[in-house]
Amino acid sequence: MKKDLFRKQKEHLYLISLNSRNKLISKDLITVGTINETLLSPREVFKQAFLRNAVSMVLVHNHPSNDPTPSSEDIKITQKLCDVANEMAIPLLDHIIITDTSFTSMKGTGLLSNKFID
Repeated sequence: MKKDLFRKQKEHLYLISLNSRNKLISKDLITVGTINETLLSPREVFKQAFLRNAVSMVLVHNHPSNDPTPSSEDIKITQKLCDVANEMAIPLLDHIIITDTSFTSMKGTGLLSNKFID
């Protein structure tokens, strides 16, 4: 994903759809935002996950600021998506924020609460 997001000046959010063996099914661009935010509709995420027959999923987006720290909005929307994912039985395994020089895994930092992976 780093090569897809390197030096992008706007936020891009991708859905990574995985099969039952956590193998890549597809990598789909869901939305492109501005330099510091993007609008994300849970409906668009799950529509794509269903179309791809995903068993689980990962979200990936960039921060053009080169600060991989999740914003309060990142945390809020991720938890909302995680709650819906749990209900739909398509677990959100992680939400990764990428910059040109580093990344943050929301699962790795304990910011992702998911009954399937906790």
